[in-house]
Amino acid sequence: MKNFIPVLVVFTLIAIGGIFLVTRNTDDSSQQSSTERTVASNQSSTNLETKLIIGDPDAPATIVEYFDYKCPSCNQFHRTVAKEINQAYIDTGQANFEIRVTPIIGPDSATAARGAYCANDQGVFAEYHDTVLDYMNDNYYAERQFSAEFDNILTTDLLSGIVSEIGIDSVAFATCTESERFNSDLDANLNAAADDSIQGTPGFAVGEQSFVGGQPFSVFKTLLDIELR
Repeated sequence: MKNFIPVLVVFTLIAIGGIFLVTRNTDDSSQQSSTERTVASNQSSTNLETKLIIGDPDAPATIVEYFDYKCPSCNQFHRTVAKEINQAYIDTGQANFEIRVTPIIGPDSATAARGAYCANDQGVFAEYHDTVLDYMNDNYYAERQFSAEFDNILTTDLLSGIVSEIGIDSVAFATCTESERFNSDLDANLNAAADDSIQGTPGFAVGEQSFVGGQPFSVFKTLLDIELR
């Protein structure tokens, strides 16, 4: 199988917590060293064929999250601020999360990203999302083993094993994850990140605002309340 090759050049760790810079560039050796956060209009022109949604797809407000399953900061956001957002906005049907998986960190980032789409095919994306993040936290990040983000951990075999607990057909899942079926979706996510001026993970776009790095609940509350007026 041909390995997934993103159309954007990525890499450059700017914090031990796992925030990475992402930039559109045609030179594979070029690295982005700026740590600036960007606030810009959310006007992505990229065509996203498949969307990974947590919450009501028809909710009036959306938080777009640019995300990598190997990113410790993404993991931390998931188990802190995201829980507050879920309780206040997602569970009440006022907003949803659109997860745009951008595989830019470890060698297995793309494998886990393809797995997300394959789980979505079986109607259990939200469960997959929680399960993979819990696995990385429980086995590595809770013990501050942050170097694990660069190790090849989330292989197809491992993912097939841990997701079998949430009712996934693990054989179909493995076949799907090893295929190139969703590589174009991953490319589209990376292009969308550039369109939204997102230069790292976790990155977010709410309404007309986009930014890199997890923010307090109050920031998301302000932006969501504006969208819900």
